[in-house]
Amino acid sequence: MSKRSGVPYSNLLKYCSGKVQQPRGPIVEQLAEALDADPVWLLTGRGDNSGAEMPTSPAEPTDKQSAFNLAVKVADEWELELFGEANIVAHTTLVTHLYQYIVKHGIKTQDDAISANVFSYRET
Repeated sequence: MSKRSGVPYSNLLKYCSGKVQQPRGPIVEQLAEALDADPVWLLTGRGDNSGAEMPTSPAEPTDKQSAFNLAVKVADEWELELFGEANIVAHTTLVTHLYQYIVKHGIKTQDDAISANVFSYRET
């Protein structure tokens, strides 16, 4: 994510750990661009991210695009269940972990992603 966004890794760690509540200045735009997400949605979890401009082609979305979209859907659901409101740190952490797990395990459906033991410390 650091390479994609140009945001230093140390800053990303601060956001994910909660040491810094919200990115400042152009960092929000950099993160949103790297994730193909709406900056307002990224910060607040409010609104509709379906309007985010993803690379388009006549073919189906790439596996990475599909995995990211699936990770966002599941993270949205879990975030509301866990916190009852938008939480940028939780959302970013959930999307990151889910995306990596979905790609690694070839998960294709929301039900499979929800039932997966994503945060397990041992390999399945």
